[in-house]
Amino acid sequence: MTQAVGVKRVEERVALAALFVGFLKVSLLGFGGGLVWARRIVVDQQRWLDDQHFAEILTLCQLMPGPNIVGITLCVGAKLRGAIGAITAVSGFILIPWAVGLALGGLCLRYAHLAILQNILSSALRPARLGARQHRRCGYRRRESAMNSSSPSVVLAAHLALLSSISFGGFPSVLPDVHNFVAANGWVTDREFANFFAVSQVMPGPNMILMMSLIGLKLGGVPGAIASALATFGPPCAMYYTAFRLWDRFRDMPWQRIARRGLTPLTIGLVIAGGYVMARAADTGWPSVVVTAAAVGLMLATRLSPLWILIAGGAAGGLGLL
Repeated sequence: MTQAVGVKRVEERVALAALFVGFLKVSLLGFGGGLVWARRIVVDQQRWLDDQHFAEILTLCQLMPGPNIVGITLCVGAKLRGAIGAITAVSGFILIPWAVGLALGGLCLRYAHLAILQNILSSALRPARLGARQHRRCGYRRRESAMNSSSPSVVLAAHLALLSSISFGGFPSVLPDVHNFVAANGWVTDREFANFFAVSQVMPGPNMILMMSLIGLKLGGVPGAIASALATFGPPCAMYYTAFRLWDRFRDMPWQRIARRGLTPLTIGLVIAGGYVMARAADTGWPSVVVTAAAVGLMLATRLSPLWILIAGGAAGGLGLL
């Protein structure tokens, strides 16, 4: 009961501006994703939620489709300030980082032929090349001309809205399908898709939203980028909000406590499995394995900011050591 009262008091004193700035910080610092920073800011620094509440939100979002970190952002905002808090938190997480990432990403893609950029992006390109090989095995046929008669950016946005609604386990689970779709229509080459993936991974903020926006930018300019971004996070956000309100409303019910006890270890397993798959795809040599192990050790054993670890890894890649 005391814990519930404490949470209620936190809810009443969290300003919307603080929510916006807090999740803006999560996004700008979250190179390659923001889960670590989200927990650090929400639980450790601002103390908006305790570990239990944050773990429950993480569990719910892992079971929902779409970009999980956006779902966590939305649910924390909804927990603290309701619908307006959800909108504020998501706006802080997406708007400014997305605009900065789109501008910097476009610039990086323009000069992607430079050796130093190739070295920095090389580790991120390996999983994308894996997706390209899966596409070639699938043998997708080119879409009908009726689809090609529509605006490519509109068709892409509609397809992304569908995929984001079924992307259980996070949006990366449907990346092969996105690749198949854009390549089969002749909109993007394998190399371009790999570059989009790599650039989005080294930019701060919502990387999968940024990646889809870069594809939309190529097909329809800034309006195409906006449409692709909205299609990527819009439908899942509606699902996240609805599911969270129901989940939070019945939080004290006995059946939900039982469900949480079973779902929490399942979520931990999903996160570990996802990290293992990405590590296998990217760590092709012993230097990369050493860097991955060192990063895990530093995160677990020290209070060192993840930003310094990311800077060190980027410097090693830029120098061609990986």
